[in-house]
Amino acid sequence: MGTEMVMVDEIPFPPQVNLDNKLLSLMGHAPVDKVLRVVVIKEIKGSQYGVQLENSVRDLLAEVDKYEEEEEAALEKVVDFFQSKYFKKSSVITFSFPANTATAKIVFENRLCLPRRGRRTHQLKWRMQMWVG
Repeated sequence: MGTEMVMVDEIPFPPQVNLDNKLLSLMGHAPVDKVLRVVVIKEIKGSQYGVQLENSVRDLLAEVDKYEEEEEAALEKVVDFFQSKYFKKSSVITFSFPANTATAKIVFENRLCLPRRGRRTHQLKWRMQMWVG
């Protein structure tokens, strides 16, 4: 792997996150609310993302022997959530993990920036697309 960088909103990021990072490990165990935002850089079907996420999480949990029926059921809910979504470029997926509860919250945003001129026309077209499918 080279030293290529991935550009997101003109900000360079490494192509891969180093999971051996001690800081990331410590942050994961801190007793505070945690929020992870994922910005989509290439269009992808939600079902594809959900399956990839399921496989990664299942493998990580199985590696530390913590993948049981309860985790499997929770992952199925996550996959079902992403099943009907379509992620356009610049869509945002937010994973929220409150410190005082065992549940996580997933929010999907599909942002749309409209130019000032002809804004009504763009809004109308966008609403029509939402109704049509």
